[in-house]
Amino acid sequence: MITTLLENHLGWTHNSEEHRKAFLNVVCAGLLACTNLFFIIYNLTIEHNVSLVAANGVTLLLAVFSQYLLFSHQRLLLSSLLINGIVMALTHFYIVCVGNQEYALVFAMVTPILAIVTLPFRVSLFFIFGQFIFFNYWLYSHLDTWQPTSFDVASYANLVAVWLILSTLIFYLERSREKAYRELNQLNKTLEICATVDGLTQVYNRRYTEKLIAQQAKGYCLALIDVDNFKQLNDTYGHLIGDEVLKQIARVLTEVFPQPNLVGRWGGEEFIVVIPNGMIPSGETLAEHARKQVSETNFKICLPVSISIALVHNHDASYDDALRVADHALYRAKAQGKNCVVTSTFASSGVTEVLPPLTQNAH
Repeated sequence: MITTLLENHLGWTHNSEEHRKAFLNVVCAGLLACTNLFFIIYNLTIEHNVSLVAANGVTLLLAVFSQYLLFSHQRLLLSSLLINGIVMALTHFYIVCVGNQEYALVFAMVTPILAIVTLPFRVSLFFIFGQFIFFNYWLYSHLDTWQPTSFDVASYANLVAVWLILSTLIFYLERSREKAYRELNQLNKTLEICATVDGLTQVYNRRYTEKLIAQQAKGYCLALIDVDNFKQLNDTYGHLIGDEVLKQIARVLTEVFPQPNLVGRWGGEEFIVVIPNGMIPSGETLAEHARKQVSETNFKICLPVSISIALVHNHDASYDDALRVADHALYRAKAQGKNCVVTSTFASSGVTEVLPPLTQNAH
């Protein structure tokens, strides 16, 4: 209910810092109002303490006014300062009035927690330090005047009230922390996905693919894949249709090259596939299957869609050298009519052998 109220009246979304502080502000104001209303009734009917009734009444009105500042003027900091100020003033007033009787000193425990959950860090330190000075001065200066106190109804009411207040504040503070932690984890997962996955095709992006290639053991197979006549497709049907074609091709590649193969988008209409050492014998078969699957896929356009694939067996050469050979092999595939697979073998000796395409199906 509080979350809906804050979003509708203040426009603060649930994951914003203002929302978290405002949520705790409303909870504290509600606790303050309920506590003071209880003590107004208690001091009127049982204790008959007029001064405390007046103090509780003023505090109740100021708590309501703090919410007016929050919801009518969006003055979150001023509202929180007011709540902390009246709580500090009321607790100190009560302690001064009754001394160590009725376990009144326990109310001094409320101020630090309240300041921490509702105020900015540096501002909360001001309230905590101010109360610390007063509280210690009051305790030390009355060492000779403290009298034994009995545990009565007032003592019971004070202890229960403080226990409920602190428990509620800490509960909401912990819930707020857990919520922020969950949202941070979710954001980290989203950022991790953005850092590793291509937003359009949902395969690995180039940066992450290069990172994975650098971690591969020697002897992997590299497949550089280019969509044939993609510029003509974009010019004819527009970029939205072109994007859909890339998405479908990415789906085909991920189906044909399942893990532990690595499928990534190299940029534009190019994809790259890394086949680990243990799966190299099936590299040519997988590449040919991918070429065939793309050519047979219904892209719901009149222009035929096909891919050219350069397959490089990298025995012990560097990644950069293997990529240069893949580029050269891809140019050969284009020159030989596209829609085909060209296989190359490359080693650190620099010997390059470009074999005839496995399949050629020129448009």
